Amino acid sequence: MNMKLYSPRNVSGGTIDGAVIGGTTPAAGTFTTFEATGHKIITANSISYNVLNAVQQDSVTDATTNGTTTISKAGENFNTTCIVGDTVLIWGGTTTADYGVYSIKTVTSDTALVLDRACSGSVSDMDFYVFRGGTITTGSKLYVSDIDGLSDGSIPLQAIANTYGVSWDESGQTYVRTGSLAAQPCSQTLANALLPVQAAMRRCILNDAGEVQYYLGATDSTKREDGVLASVLDGTDGQVMTQIPKFYYKYGYSGTTHTWGISLTPADGFSLHPAFIKNGVAVDYRYIGAYEGIGYDNGTTAYIDCGTAAANNWAGGAIDLANDKLGSVSGFAPMMDETRAEFRAIAANRGTGWRQQDFDLVSAIQLLYITEYADWNSQLMIGEGRTALSGGTWVKDSYIGVTGKSNADGNGTNSVGGNTNNAYMTYRGIENFFG
Repeated sequence: MNMKLYSPRNVSGGTIDGAVIGGTTPAAGTFTTFEATGHKIITANSISYNVLNAVQQDSVTDATTNGTTTISKAGENFNTTCIVGDTVLIWGGTTTADYGVYSIKTVTSDTALVLDRACSGSVSDMDFYVFRGGTITTGSKLYVSDIDGLSDGSIPLQAIANTYGVSWDESGQTYVRTGSLAAQPCSQTLANALLPVQAAMRRCILNDAGEVQYYLGATDSTKREDGVLASVLDGTDGQVMTQIPKFYYKYGYSGTTHTWGISLTPADGFSLHPAFIKNGVAVDYRYIGAYEGIGYDNGTTAYIDCGTAAANNWAGGAIDLANDKLGSVSGFAPMMDETRAEFRAIAANRGTGWRQQDFDLVSAIQLLYITEYADWNSQLMIGEGRTALSGGTWVKDSYIGVTGKSNADGNGTNSVGGNTNNAYMTYRGIENFFG
């Protein structure tokens, strides 16, 4: 047997044709340009993509109906290249307000896709890419130069996997946006396309097994997400919850300055927020009641108003810690005057995985708020809600407001203030998070 020992070589010129590189033991490679008929690797601004036949999709038409968007493109093969749940990036067309991240709800045919939410206007000649786990899966080829315009508007950086946040100087009470939001104004919200984590929050109906039955209309919770079918918010179909996608976060503290960053995807120095680790297992979503807690009386098999006095509306005048439940439904006065142990017990009675609102989940929502508004004064940014009530009593329709006042806001943020029973606030579909 002949054996040959080869010393390492530095190939600094020439052409390699018809040979497999890294076929057994792949390693990293650095290229100034890269062409391939199949997969290509593109790196831009420290973001790497596996690209499957990517192409700018021109002449895409749109039909916006019932809270969804249908996009069509002749000559495609969507039934093969796309699946439900793939992420769609819209970054071109005549309506810049619609630039951002969508999700595929239905693959209608080889030439049509239905997205999960509506565009704000009619879009023609729309450019889009489809991602799956960081993979773009459209047409023919994409050059590095197509991605290099991330900062000049060619492709919005905020619509790609990115990190964004805010720094707060506690001594001077000043704020500065960071990451992909650098140079954006503080003390206000921003367009959804700039806030991919917050924009993904939405109301849904969740059964006691923790399964989403259907999503609610983006701008009207009395409708389902198609904008046509009526939703049922009284508990018959399940609990009305706000779904929050898992996200990653980073915190820093130097001198008197605190810095927070968030990202939908893993990033260097970022960790999965602890709210998304339940019983030691990472979860894709957390759910918080869209409304304040409503009592379900097992003795009468009905949701009840509890805003009159301590437990006096329960069957027999006392709460049944073994069988009564905590719910999130519209049209009732929230529970009051129970102990922490009692609230914990009836929350857990709903089933496996259900619990009273926990510290980590509240912390996650607070983090989403501060990275969105870049200002701690939430009552100035969003509104007073029910914090200005006076001269009343702790009964239904006085200090205790019936749930569902935010139904017309859907997944939005809004506030009605003043000394009125109509007062409420809602943040991204979470009614009366404060006040």
